[in-house]
Amino acid sequence: MQEHLPVQAPPRGRIPQIDHDSIRTLGLALFSPAPYLEVMRHLVAGLRGLGLLGKWHVPAKSSLFRARQRLGFEPLQVLFAATAKPMANESTPGAFWRGLRLLAVDGTCWDVADTEANQAAFGRPGNGRGTRRSAFVQVRMAALVEVGSHAVLDAELAGCRTGEVTLVGRLPRSCDAGQLVLADRGFLGVPLWRAFTATGADLLWRVTQLPCTTGVAPDMITSTASELR
Repeated sequence: MQEHLPVQAPPRGRIPQIDHDSIRTLGLALFSPAPYLEVMRHLVAGLRGLGLLGKWHVPAKSSLFRARQRLGFEPLQVLFAATAKPMANESTPGAFWRGLRLLAVDGTCWDVADTEANQAAFGRPGNGRGTRRSAFVQVRMAALVEVGSHAVLDAELAGCRTGEVTLVGRLPRSCDAGQLVLADRGFLGVPLWRAFTATGADLLWRVTQLPCTTGVAPDMITSTASELR
């Protein structure tokens, strides 16, 4: 973290505050069902057994809330960009096919805190009842994932009304030759197909529509299919 962000040097023997806050935030993701204070107990459990905690004690819950707000998203974004790399090797089950590293793209949505700031940034999906808005604000994410390790190599987030195809269109930046990118139905289309193939990656995408409705020429599909035999 210190290599990528301008962090003021702490006193000798102490960890920078930004690293403390980052570790706590990562712990919230690892132990997501647990309350804040329980997450802290999980993180320091081994240190206490080694006698490394000294007089340290779990801080008040309000202090953890403030630390999370103080951290913001930028340090975690930098940390992800610096560490999101393929993890599988040739011995990892399901990671390679005929020498090609298997990747997959897909999208999902999840609920976030119902705040005015989140609603302004991400919006709410509609429904067919009442106010025609869902109960929760939602974020949409599209991700490029390594199949064998499930490691997320790249991701794009936006409001729930931004389409998956739009977000996936930003992911070719992390593709390269020697990879086979898998995708489910709904992503096939000339602009997206060309964006991925321009990286040198091979594609295997599910098709549920006729080529004439997607704009993809039949020979684009049959040439790929013949190589898979």
